[in-house]
Amino acid sequence: MNEDFVTYEIAKKLKEKGFREKCLYHYNNNDILKENYSKCYCSANSIFTDNTVDAPTIYQALKWLREEKKFHIVMDITRAYPSCNLLYWGFIVFDVLNGDVIYFEHNRDSYEQAALTGIEYMLDNIIKEEL
Repeated sequence: MNEDFVTYEIAKKLKEKGFREKCLYHYNNNDILKENYSKCYCSANSIFTDNTVDAPTIYQALKWLREEKKFHIVMDITRAYPSCNLLYWGFIVFDVLNGDVIYFEHNRDSYEQAALTGIEYMLDNIIKEEL
């Protein structure tokens, strides 16, 4: 199940950049994924300590980047070379407002790894802090 959620480090960066969506899970300060109290679907960002952050799913993070920050990350798959069966996942970052490609990378072993790398790239290089 953990592969469905962003990592603790990405969750902290999302919080710094203004992510305030409601999540069913959160990370405590020991990097442990925990269910929010009684599945109340409340935001850990508003009720827990600074060391506790919401744990959005990869889908929630991608949707937030697309809808709130106007950047879309497309997952892509490619062959290592034309006659090879070895496939690599990658991502392409688009500016939603003008359709420009901002960045792309193809060297991950799974969809989830590519998505997490794309999200982290956006948070580290494109999205400004909002706190």
